[in-house]
Amino acid sequence: MKHPNLGRRAIVVGGSIGGLLAARVLSDFFDDVVVFEKDPPEESMEAPFKPRKSVPQGHHLHILLSGGEAVLSRLFPGIDRELVKRGAIKADFGRDIRWYLNSRWFPRFDSGLVVFLQSRPLLETVIRRRVARIANIRMAYGHRVCDYCFTPQSNMVDGVLLIDKFEGKTAHHADFIVDATGRGSLLPKWLEKKGYGAPKETLVGIDLAYSTTFFHRGTEPHTGAAMTACHPDPPNELRGGVAIAVEDDRWQVTLAGYHGDHPPTDENGFKEYAAGLPIPQIYEMIRPLKPVEPIRRYHFPASMRRHFERMSRLPDHIIAIGDAMCSLNPAFGQGITGCALEAALLHKELSCAAERRASLTGLARRYFKGAAKIIDEPWELSAGENFKYPATTGKRSLFLPLMQWYRDRILSSSDPAVIYQFYRVMHLMDSRYSFWSPRLMTRVLMSQPDSSAPTLEPVFDEALERFRT
Repeated sequence: MKHPNLGRRAIVVGGSIGGLLAARVLSDFFDDVVVFEKDPPEESMEAPFKPRKSVPQGHHLHILLSGGEAVLSRLFPGIDRELVKRGAIKADFGRDIRWYLNSRWFPRFDSGLVVFLQSRPLLETVIRRRVARIANIRMAYGHRVCDYCFTPQSNMVDGVLLIDKFEGKTAHHADFIVDATGRGSLLPKWLEKKGYGAPKETLVGIDLAYSTTFFHRGTEPHTGAAMTACHPDPPNELRGGVAIAVEDDRWQVTLAGYHGDHPPTDENGFKEYAAGLPIPQIYEMIRPLKPVEPIRRYHFPASMRRHFERMSRLPDHIIAIGDAMCSLNPAFGQGITGCALEAALLHKELSCAAERRASLTGLARRYFKGAAKIIDEPWELSAGENFKYPATTGKRSLFLPLMQWYRDRILSSSDPAVIYQFYRVMHLMDSRYSFWSPRLMTRVLMSQPDSSAPTLEPVFDEALERFRT
């Protein structure tokens, strides 16, 4: 839907999924949108889809949760049908997923929460194809942005500087800029260089590594589920694994381990590692199969978030999206969905400015404050689990033991309503604060937990010990 014009040109730096979603949003408000991407264009928009060169995690598992699917369907009507047409598996998260978490299998039921299972390259290619159809968006491949253009008098970023081995440096004006260059974004150092100071970073060191490959499957998943997921139960278990049905009749299998217990990249070692998971199902599935692609490993030393929202001063007309703001532990698969919600937030802020026919001054600060609330949701979920490992590094809250106890009660509940609400929070459909509503708290505390449910005594002991130190 086209809105009142907010400027002549907007620039997106980085053609990742976050950059593509930002470009789609900006196309509603600016005459022209240019996406500068350092990688060359894909050789083909058709299958088999391959990860881009600068997305090393592109070989690994990515799913689209319900919160992300809802945003994508608003930005690209009919994209759900296009994903399925190209081979993605549409699944009900409660019914079609077998999930082992907190040392137990979660009950399966019709949840109405839709997930799309596919390789990352398929999802990215479908989004890229939809963006390419938008008349006022231009994809500029093979272009590297090395700096931002800045007008100190107006406190405004008004362009980017490209570097080319033949043409040298060239400036390109813009009325608005989105940095979608990922964890290696140059924006923090640029802000520091210009006197704003760098955003403070929060790191949670988890020393996670995961290895992924693909196996051929029949036309129907033979495990009785479109996805089987096993999460380790900290602190005693370090290994987890996920097997999902993806396009081209393949299983995509990812094995992961924390704090040095990392999966190997040879076939025998990969299968032996799978045999050491807390459940046998993934190993039994892959044991007789041969990988159809090399086994690739990716090391993820720490989750990271940059607190742009806490900065006392910010320049106008520039924001960041996706991993440039926060790089989440991939274990819960919330990264793409979080990025989609940030794009939806950007659309909301631009719409408000357009309706008021206001300038873009102050929009960046409002956006970063809103984005921080979005990031808080998946960040708190993963950090709470990660800090159960003594080896995990990072600042622990005084109330962390109590929060972990309550979350474990939720995950141990036998009440389907409690499990359903946990799913909604995990899919970024509801806030984690919904767990604290009187109705749900009553159900959590009154529900008959399984035998692994924790008691409060060690929680109080740990909290008191933290207070003493």
